[in-house]
Amino acid sequence: MVLTERERVRQTRDERAEARKLAEEREARYFYFEDLLAGKSEETALLNFIRRGNKGSGRVATRTFAHWLYEHDTAEKKNIGAIAIGVFLVGDELFEAALKYFEVAGMQKSWSAAPKEVLSAKLGVQGKDSLPEFKNWLSKVDFRTDAECIYEIIKVLSQFGFYDEARSICERLTSEKSNLNQLSSEQIKDIEWISQRLINSYSENKIDDNDEFINIAVMDYKLIDRQRTSSNRGDYVQTLASLSNILRFEDVEFVGETKLDLYLNELKNNIHESHKVKLGKPKVKSRAFTLDRDFSSGRQYPPNTWLLCNGWFMHRNFKGTIDFPFPDAINPIFISFHVNDPAVLTEDVATNLKKFEPIGCRDWTTVYRLREFGVKCFFSGCLTTTISQILPSTQNQDIRRLALVESRIASNQVENWDVEEFSQVGDYVREFDLVDGIKDADEMLRGYLPFGKIKTSRLHCYLPCRSMGFDVDFAPRNRSDVRFEGLLDLSKDEFQNIRSGIEAKLKAVYAAIFEGKSKETVMQVWKDICHDDVVATERVVNEYPPVPSSSDEVAEFVKQIKISGTQQENSNAIHVAFATDANLMGYFPVVLKSALMHASRPLVVHLMYRNLPSDYLDGLKHAFSKVSFRFYDMSEVDYGERLRMLSHTTVSTMDRCLLPEIIPDQSKVIYLDIDILVRADLSELFDIKLEDHLVAGKLSNLKTWNLVTKLATRGSLYLEPQEAWNLRRRLHSEHSLYRTSFNAGIIVMNLDKMREQLFSMHALHLISSCHLNDQDALNIMGASNVYELAPEWNYVPAQDYCEDPKIIHWAGVVKAWDTKPILWKSEFIEVANITPEVQNYTFRG
Repeated sequence: MVLTERERVRQTRDERAEARKLAEEREARYFYFEDLLAGKSEETALLNFIRRGNKGSGRVATRTFAHWLYEHDTAEKKNIGAIAIGVFLVGDELFEAALKYFEVAGMQKSWSAAPKEVLSAKLGVQGKDSLPEFKNWLSKVDFRTDAECIYEIIKVLSQFGFYDEARSICERLTSEKSNLNQLSSEQIKDIEWISQRLINSYSENKIDDNDEFINIAVMDYKLIDRQRTSSNRGDYVQTLASLSNILRFEDVEFVGETKLDLYLNELKNNIHESHKVKLGKPKVKSRAFTLDRDFSSGRQYPPNTWLLCNGWFMHRNFKGTIDFPFPDAINPIFISFHVNDPAVLTEDVATNLKKFEPIGCRDWTTVYRLREFGVKCFFSGCLTTTISQILPSTQNQDIRRLALVESRIASNQVENWDVEEFSQVGDYVREFDLVDGIKDADEMLRGYLPFGKIKTSRLHCYLPCRSMGFDVDFAPRNRSDVRFEGLLDLSKDEFQNIRSGIEAKLKAVYAAIFEGKSKETVMQVWKDICHDDVVATERVVNEYPPVPSSSDEVAEFVKQIKISGTQQENSNAIHVAFATDANLMGYFPVVLKSALMHASRPLVVHLMYRNLPSDYLDGLKHAFSKVSFRFYDMSEVDYGERLRMLSHTTVSTMDRCLLPEIIPDQSKVIYLDIDILVRADLSELFDIKLEDHLVAGKLSNLKTWNLVTKLATRGSLYLEPQEAWNLRRRLHSEHSLYRTSFNAGIIVMNLDKMREQLFSMHALHLISSCHLNDQDALNIMGASNVYELAPEWNYVPAQDYCEDPKIIHWAGVVKAWDTKPILWKSEFIEVANITPEVQNYTFRG
């Protein structure tokens, strides 16, 4: 069989993924035996195996091993299996389900075996109410023999924002060096870092409320989490750019005695004469304070400390709670603000941002996201475009020297140029203090001056170097990335408009700050100077091409479907739809049998299928003679080259998006995936009064999938930049993307409402033109109007806990018919063994 280019790419990707998975599985097993040889208990070695396995591509094998343990015959194995599943689920941040499994094993045993994960689950579900139980456990811990456990506990407390508790335990752990004897050199390095953040930094700034001074915060990038602390020199480029807008005021003197104050007075000398500003009054006394962007609560500040707030927000300590908003003493001016992880935007965050409106956004995607929460904002572009105020301009455009700054072009691929390669990242960057970081950024950018041209994939090389006058070729890995809308391929005038717009705004607002105006007056100045930009932004966000699809195109799709089956149906019947193909045809009869076993009313089954053997449908009708079937041959329906599916799905799953059109005589239908087992009467599901709800579905738990805006963004990254921008702009304008997504494998579809909203037309456009899949389309159009199903109607063994599920859904790569263990598999096999044969296609277990 000749493969297409797309199929070859996918095959190569899958082969590499499989090889990586096997390598990681072998490594995990190796460490398991290493733990045993080191004298650790079998239980400890096993749970460490689960922890390691969750993080790699071998996670499926790790999880199935935990499921096998849980379903073991002995109570001892079942309990350790329950703890193992709980540990795995905590790794996926599924805290509620994890806590249930810990309770199955017994909390005393769970605290003893996996205190880190139990604390995570408790804090994730119960918050501060779990602290008394935790303190009771802590009172029995020996800090000398259990230092490694305490080290992990400090990270968990920091992850959930319990800094006072983490600080107290950290002080106790580090108070005696003998407590650290059990830790590795890397762990000791980490605990010293954490101690610096939690204990020393907290008292570093000297605080008083003397209103004689204008207090300025300068942004640093340290987190409690050393591994997630920035190693990007470009962050300090941002800080240098922000200072170029503050240090231009000649009448301001930094009178503090800190290293930062002294350096800022020195750095002022680099401001170009043409950018200097005189306030026309006696010297303004100012003091500078270090503020860590993503751990601002780790320090103290005097009242009314002003912060020029820009850059990529908000990073999480140990992937946990965001450290936001800023302390009350901080007055932020938001410009060049970027939100990359949409999950950090919540109602609470938006409420705080509204206090400092309008928010200047570095990119248009951040504008779209803030507007969904009603936050007034505007596109400002990037602050690093203003760095030429403090750095020299290049005069070397004619020199044949080329700087490759993390460019995807290798030096041997460039002819007729004298080439040097540079990097703007490094682990050493984490160790910089704020002044060292700013100095390094200054030296790095000056180091490009001898070059005539720059090629880079780094935004904070491209923009500051253009500001300095360089000829820069910017080629990021993915030009459709949310960071770049509004910043790509800027003409000279467009670049200048961004730069001059930021400089003018910051000149006006900082003049008011240094003149000693009140916070209220300063914020009114900010509102006034940004008013026109907010108005212009509102106009732009509503400008995008309409959906090119039409109802005629939907009709053409429907024409390709061959419909057959009975039309004589009981008026009281339950209508259920499935989609299958040759890959799943052996399992569909088992699912149908399970539904019939519990049905109190007749079923009408709408089966959408592709490329099934000719005798399969006759076999179904014979085996399930009491079922009314409608068959829809979807084999000729082609969704085009832009179709994008999950790795464990097939094209047939897309067909459900046509159900409103191919079942025109019904007002609603239950749609069920094939990887399920029904254990309850579907009439209860079918009889839900949907009213104006588009669908009924179970809300998603997984962090990587639980926001509709994440689904929409993922698909857009496969498009060309302009297409991606148009899609994101339109979807944010027309839909509420900041909604919890639902799992579309088990849903009740309000067909009347879908037809009213032209669902199929819009869904087909998203699927065939926008690299989105069927679940994406359903969520984009339905998540703002979803009837929430109880969890037992869509119990996913790999993610949930449920004692008596109504429908089991083996979502993901491991199915009940696979050889690998997974919870509730035995029940699927039991039903399979009593399912009538359908021309030898039925699964037999």
